[in-house]
Amino acid sequence: MTLQLGAQFNTDTEILKLVEDLSKKDLFNYLLRDTYKLPDNPDQYKRFKCKCVYYHDPNKIKSKGNEQRDIQKYIAKNCPFEIRVKLNEKTNKYEIKGFNLNHKHDLTEENYKQHINQRKITPQMETKIKQIFILLII
Repeated sequence: MTLQLGAQFNTDTEILKLVEDLSKKDLFNYLLRDTYKLPDNPDQYKRFKCKCVYYHDPNKIKSKGNEQRDIQKYIAKNCPFEIRVKLNEKTNKYEIKGFNLNHKHDLTEENYKQHINQRKITPQMETKIKQIFILLII
């Protein structure tokens, strides 16, 4: 299925799979924001937005503490990428209510892989780590 305004999906998982595939193809990372769950089914979304990880406006970031740590404005690029999804309660299907697929930053493999969502241990690395721990215990 393609991403188009008004497109309908049976589950929120189907849409998230589509966004995940798009993010891998176009080399960007995203977050779920403005999520609302169904009151009678907390495992299912009523509505949500997929936003680029660089969506913050750097001019609006303020320290939440007593400023002992530098404010991390480097990740804020005011990126407009967004996909808005809402459950149509009449049809019980998820609808794409709006989207903006433009980014305000470079979409490079290096930037994509540096994000924490992509820094995962491969199965081969996990096996090596376990072997090292076994050797350390013996």
